[in-house]
Amino acid sequence: MFRLHLLLPPALVLLAFAPIAPAQTCVTPPPGRVYWLAADGDVDDRAHFYNGTVGGDVPFVPGKVGEAVRFDSDEDFIATDVTDDEQKALENTFTWELWARPTEATPDCPEGAEGNCSGSAQRFAIFPLHGDFNDDAGVGLVIGTNAICVSEHASFHVPCLLRYDTTITDWTHIAVVMEDRTPRLYVNGTLVRTGVQSARTHAYASWNTIGSGRGLGRFRGDLDEVSLYDRALTDAEILGIFAAGSAGKCKPDCASEHHDDAFEHAQVTATSGILSSIPDGLFGAANATPEVDSLLFQDNMPDGFSHSIEWRTAAPFELDHFALSAFAGQPPTFVRAFRDFKLFARDIGTGQFVAVYDSPVRTPYPVVGADYRLHRCANLRPRLAQEFRAQFVQHGEGPFFGPRVMELDGFAPDFIFADGLDPDAE
Repeated sequence: MFRLHLLLPPALVLLAFAPIAPAQTCVTPPPGRVYWLAADGDVDDRAHFYNGTVGGDVPFVPGKVGEAVRFDSDEDFIATDVTDDEQKALENTFTWELWARPTEATPDCPEGAEGNCSGSAQRFAIFPLHGDFNDDAGVGLVIGTNAICVSEHASFHVPCLLRYDTTITDWTHIAVVMEDRTPRLYVNGTLVRTGVQSARTHAYASWNTIGSGRGLGRFRGDLDEVSLYDRALTDAEILGIFAAGSAGKCKPDCASEHHDDAFEHAQVTATSGILSSIPDGLFGAANATPEVDSLLFQDNMPDGFSHSIEWRTAAPFELDHFALSAFAGQPPTFVRAFRDFKLFARDIGTGQFVAVYDSPVRTPYPVVGADYRLHRCANLRPRLAQEFRAQFVQHGEGPFFGPRVMELDGFAPDFIFADGLDPDAE
């Protein structure tokens, strides 16, 4: 009997019998979420309604978890829809956590409860709200390739409550736990430094500007999964988020094409010109079965043309969130795509349309199977209204470039989907 002996080098023997590492799975987001910039093709807030608008040119790039946002000029920033009072309501104890990949160093700034580094152009990833009085200050975050700083901001007061010198060359998870006005810094899931306690009575969380400290200095590089919590996360929670790696925190599905939303059976009152025979089918018209496949806007309009449609619901309701679905053609033209979406509600008091959502749409749309489809869901600051308007800015021009919109659904705060899921539940 002959036996074949296969001789392997020791390293290959180890590889042959090494256990296969399990694929990373997403981690359930910790409770207490206040703000969550996932940056997956939009600058919306996944936690509440503090959606963003882009200043300058903030492109989406491959991130640590899905996509990320890039800041590479002085004009780049994301402004969120949050008031000063809403920020000041969260004070002294809170947590920031995010993934960062900075590309430039930040200047020196000594650690201490007092000081003023405002003249040194710190690399602010999160702008610190300006404190109005001597006993309060906003708290922000500086991230460079050489250091991390937890900064405060008030009149002639921009110190680093915590300064940690390190080297960052790739995606790094950073968490700052502010507890009783004292910051703790975690890098890649590990506690690395505890700073000094703020000398101010009120140390506010800040999230009105991401990627820029305005006149105090601007971040350079990429940010992903920027998240704020209204409590001190535990060591285990921070380690769990880091360990999830590229799987990140679990996100709810963006379910669209519902037949039981508040826009259903809405009456279309005006359009900029459409090709569809049943325009109100976009909202679940009674004469659709149950709804038409899509709403097509008119063709042969120039690139950048703003198509619009207005409608009226059967009764006023408080619009709390929406779901949008669209479909575009194949490359290289991506016909029937739009690159910006705006949603308005007519104010019952003034009679004027007020923007409740305004966001760019990345083109091409994400690939879903063999198609290019857009599914966009967003929470909104609740607004009571009965009349609405949507605008879609055309991408490209030609005979088949009128945007195609598959579905637009609107929901009240207490809406529960037919499958029993509450979209606002943590």
